[in-house]
Amino acid sequence: MTNTEYGHLLSNFEYLKFIGIQNHTEETIDFVNNFRYTDVQGLIKMTDYEEWYREANIIKATVIVGGFPHFKGLDDFDFQENINKDQIIDFITHRFIHENRNIAFMGSSGAGKTHLAASNGILFAKKQESHTTLNVTHLSLN
Repeated sequence: MTNTEYGHLLSNFEYLKFIGIQNHTEETIDFVNNFRYTDVQGLIKMTDYEEWYREANIIKATVIVGGFPHFKGLDDFDFQENINKDQIIDFITHRFIHENRNIAFMGSSGAGKTHLAASNGILFAKKQESHTTLNVTHLSLN
């Protein structure tokens, strides 16, 4: 591939807004050349990058629109000994939704209620499912 062809290719990716592909073009070309992948395998790798990029942007936008106070997940949560970890892990399966039940996180200030609620909400956002998170102030006003 000549420099002119390569520049044209990158220009096309930019025009088509293929940011994921554009960010990984050199890496993919090297991968194809070094591991003797076929052109089709290289194209699959490039379109996978684009799919991942777009999916990540959709998730990020959904989380931003959701107005979550942070982007922390359960991996960032400090499970104290008085918190039932198995029960919290069960919440992320969203089984309670299919059983038409609600969940409420109760505890003292700093226990992690907001963190758990936001983490659960972010999981909903990533799956592009709807949910409502309320705090006690909101409940008392309704």
